[in-house]
Amino acid sequence: MHAGQPANVPLPALTLQQLDGGAVALDGFKGHPLVVNLWATWCPPCRREMPALVAAQVANPDVAFVFVNTGEDAATVQRYLSDAGLAPQNVLLDRTRAAARAMDAVGYPTTLFYDRHGMLAGRHMGELSRAAVDEQVARLRAAH
Repeated sequence: MHAGQPANVPLPALTLQQLDGGAVALDGFKGHPLVVNLWATWCPPCRREMPALVAAQVANPDVAFVFVNTGEDAATVQRYLSDAGLAPQNVLLDRTRAAARAMDAVGYPTTLFYDRHGMLAGRHMGELSRAAVDEQVARLRAAH
């Protein structure tokens, strides 16, 4: 966790929209280590890191990865993912930026790492490499 990050910050109790229009409660992911990536299609660093995050999602089925798109509609997000040849699971829409506000995201991408109890274990603002994602996932697994 970065210096100055408050301890004991729980996963926000928010419900976000799936690409197909259904609703998902973020706290429904408790019970597993969780990686929440706040991103947008117009953000170059977000676009660069997305393949690494999707690869990490595939390689770590015991860890929940959630891709929270900030401020865009389903058609825009689906078009980007299709054009990029990416098929991440758990893509959610945050049209009102409620998740970004609740998670104190001041820029994009912001990636948050929650332990299996839903408590914040780390955060990173800016582009992540696959190695950095793997390191954070290993830390989440080691935390009990």
